[in-house]
Amino acid sequence: MKYYSIIGFGRCTIATSHALPKASEAPAPEISPHQKIAFKPVGLEKFVMKTEIMFVLQLMLSVFMLLLLSYAFHKIRKAHLKTFAIESEIQSLSANMPIAIVRNTQAICNLNSMNLVRHGIPLGDSWSALPEFLFYICQHSLLRKPNVTFECGSGISTVMLASCVKANKNGHIYSFEHDPNFAKKTRNMLSEYGLRSFATVIDAPLTQISLKYNSWLWYSLDHIPDIDNIDMIVIDGPPMPLGPLIRYPAGPVLFPRLSPHGQVFLDDAKRDDETTILKLWKDEFAGMNMDILPATKGCANLYFGEKAKSGQ
Repeated sequence: MKYYSIIGFGRCTIATSHALPKASEAPAPEISPHQKIAFKPVGLEKFVMKTEIMFVLQLMLSVFMLLLLSYAFHKIRKAHLKTFAIESEIQSLSANMPIAIVRNTQAICNLNSMNLVRHGIPLGDSWSALPEFLFYICQHSLLRKPNVTFECGSGISTVMLASCVKANKNGHIYSFEHDPNFAKKTRNMLSEYGLRSFATVIDAPLTQISLKYNSWLWYSLDHIPDIDNIDMIVIDGPPMPLGPLIRYPAGPVLFPRLSPHGQVFLDDAKRDDETTILKLWKDEFAGMNMDILPATKGCANLYFGEKAKSGQ
């Protein structure tokens, strides 16, 4: 339904028509061109929230993995540097390693290659013969197969010599020991290695004996077996702190009983006392030859063109 209105402006008259709103229609709200319209679709807020949470979690995981990789790289780098340092130290030690360590290491390897004792070479102490000396006497025993071996001072050397006797299927070791406790220890080692029947450890207390108008501290002669034709003599006792030139009597007492091809091995040949003893023996026994074998503490190998004759 329309109605007309006449509006007059001075001399001009304008007729306008207006459409009347229907009774059932509500007037449309006026919208300003600067007014923002908010659309709120159902579930969109939850989707956006989940997306943001996933993004944050992925970001945190990425940061964690980055830190983990950085830590692993740091550890690997540190291990590499430490390995490099160890290798450098080993090379430095090898270059500056004392010849004594090299020789004794080689001696141990050589002794092990001989397969003389089960379960490895017995462990020693500060009084024990070094592997170099053990190698020399074992090498001689295996090559020459001595029938009778006298040993001054028992211990690991007794076990090694007894193992040589077992391997040779010939001979016997007679070892003199002044210390009853140490003698018992040596017998126990022989039993542990199944070598008790190849060596006899003799309790020989130290006493004063008369030689060449002098009195010397040495093993009691009453305990020395009355056996001639000794093929090998190993001298590594009595211990030097017990008296000056304490190993000298082994020469006058035992050398005259050597077999024609008998040989002597003296440990600690670089010490002052042993150096003096060797000079005394050299002056006393005609035809005595001497080789000083390379060893940390010195090893003297004595041998004769014929059976030694005492200079007394």
